[in-house]
Amino acid sequence: MSLIDDRGRLFGRLNIVDAALLAFLIALVPLGYGTYLLFRPARPQITGVEPSAITVAERRIGNGSALTAKFKIRGTGLTPLLRAKIGDSDALGLVFESPNSADVLVGPVPPGKHDLILLDGVQEVARANGAIDIQASSGTPIRVAGWLIDMDRAASEALKAGAVIPANAPSSFQLVAVGAERPARSRIRFGDGVTDGDLNGLVAREAVLVLRCDSPPMYDVCSISGQAISGQAPLVLSLPASYRFELQEVLPMTPPSRATATIRIQGPAAALVQTGDQDSLLDSRSARIESVGSRGADSATITISLGVDDSREGWRYRGHLVRPGDTLTLSTNRYQAAGQVLSFSTAAGTK
Repeated sequence: MSLIDDRGRLFGRLNIVDAALLAFLIALVPLGYGTYLLFRPARPQITGVEPSAITVAERRIGNGSALTAKFKIRGTGLTPLLRAKIGDSDALGLVFESPNSADVLVGPVPPGKHDLILLDGVQEVARANGAIDIQASSGTPIRVAGWLIDMDRAASEALKAGAVIPANAPSSFQLVAVGAERPARSRIRFGDGVTDGDLNGLVAREAVLVLRCDSPPMYDVCSISGQAISGQAPLVLSLPASYRFELQEVLPMTPPSRATATIRIQGPAAALVQTGDQDSLLDSRSARIESVGSRGADSATITISLGVDDSREGWRYRGHLVRPGDTLTLSTNRYQAAGQVLSFSTAAGTK
């Protein structure tokens, strides 16, 4: 049999044109595979991770989020399409510099070592175990007031003023003051109202604590164990040793200055104010009524002593400015009284 018959078929079976096309396609297979190997992107690899200084540019990229740290990534095969995770938390951003360098911007995460994970879409492409080390000691201390909630008796009995819990731990908190035990309540909020239900056997105690931010606060936001302190009070925080804290107020760390103010109370509370009444704050700042002057049907003039804090705008009581003409509010278990400040003075003088 001839190689090509009189009808132009190869071995009497294939048309020579079809045979040439088949040979061409077969030749394309190694050529295509070689092209794929030549031009496919290299799989990203992380060769090193080190802390880096945060600049103004990164703070803008954070778009107001709590940017707590920045780390430089060294490696190969890095691309602008990658994103990063810090443990279980998404990074605020991954700033691509070159295939061998990028910056990862870290948001609020708990102190300790966390894996750095690079992803292409949803697929993990590189991981550096324990490469992100967040130091608890770098944070700013803050003084907070509120309630330690949902404790058993053993946890409550361990609470002593001045105690550090847990002792000698980087993420510990200090107990400045603590109130008496009260039955723990399960609180449900709906709209502007709340309802409480007893939690059998558990207790709560009013407390003032010193906590430490995970890192220096930025954009006025502090985070505790990865939880940002922002929004409206109350905010429930998870603390070391399984304590839970219902944060109601943030106070300055510096001791307050003593001050005296005269206030005219208006409304039904004017008939209830008495000498010795004290604002419901477990702190040395708490205002106390020293004397009650003239009292009318729905008004009273009182003199109070209180602890105030210096600020750029003037003296503040519990975060609010105290100046003649301003309104100051006292809240006790019996009433809430609001009145206009008539006079105000401190040992350091008015501002």
